[in-house]
Amino acid sequence: MERMQVALPAGAAGQWCRVRVRVRSDGPWWVKVEVTDEARGQVVREAFLGQRRRGWRAMLLHVPAGVRALVVWVVAPGGPGVED
Repeated sequence: MERMQVALPAGAAGQWCRVRVRVRSDGPWWVKVEVTDEARGQVVREAFLGQRRRGWRAMLLHVPAGVRALVVWVVAPGGPGVED
C-alpha cells in the first residue's frame, strides 16, 4: 500500500471535484481517498475507487472549505505506478 498526499488546485476547496486515477498494474488495484480537516486533524470524508485491472477510474468528491490536499492510498500488487 502506498500513501500519497496530493495538493488541490487553487479554488478547489468548497467545491465538487473530479478525482481521476490511473494505476499501471497487471493485477487488480483499488484506491482510497481521504479528506482531512487540518484544524481537527481528523479524516472527515473517505471515498473508494473499487477494484479494477487497467485504465482510468474517476469519482466526484465534495471537498470542504479549508482543505488543501487529499491523501490517496493505492493498493496494487507489485507497486502502484500511479500516473495521475
